Amino acid sequence: MLGIFGRLYPNHDMPSWEQVPQVPASQSCLRRAGAWIVAVLAAAVVAISVLICKAVTMAASARRARAHAPAAGREGASPRPDRPV
Repeated sequence: MLGIFGRLYPNHDMPSWEQVPQVPASQSCLRRAGAWIVAVLAAAVVAISVLICKAVTMAASARRARAHAPAAGREGASPRPDRPV
């Protein structure tokens, strides 16, 4: 990419400390593929944890709602005398 800046003046090369080392294409592709795999796995872990958290929250709220449900709907239960019907 920076190859066009490789020559400053005719017959003069860039200093070695300014040159970008050449990485073989296969190594570059492997690094990029590895980075994508790690990113996809991290996104999948986040998505799964959000779904599990949502399911636990919904289950807990449903259990709480059943525990506080009025007893009038249950068979054989008599209404409490301190509560108006």
